[in-house]
Amino acid sequence: MILPKKRIIQMMKQYLKTLWLALMGCNPYERELDDMRGKYEKTAERVSGLQELYFKTLEINEQIGKQVDKLEKRAKGDVKLIENLRKRIREKDALIDRMKKDYQKHIALYTEEIDKLRNKD
Repeated sequence: MILPKKRIIQMMKQYLKTLWLALMGCNPYERELDDMRGKYEKTAERVSGLQELYFKTLEINEQIGKQVDKLEKRAKGDVKLIENLRKRIREKDALIDRMKKDYQKHIALYTEEIDKLRNKD
């Protein structure tokens, strides 16, 4: 790729200017270098802050995991308790049904006895 003559002259002027400043003891790139150092330091601070946040997040995540485990264990215990209570309720319902049938038999017997006694009169 061949560059235009104007561009070559411009590049040569810049080169000579930079060379002259360097020979005079001035670093023409010092300002840009300082700017980059400042940006690097800010970036390093941000990375450090992000690392701190990351480690805090890991700690919090671990604590949340422990709490979730506790809640899961508790939920399993609660499910067992609920099933236990349901079983007991079914047993009590069955007992009540048996007692109800027994009472109905007794009532039927008493009714028959009362009818017999009434019919004797």
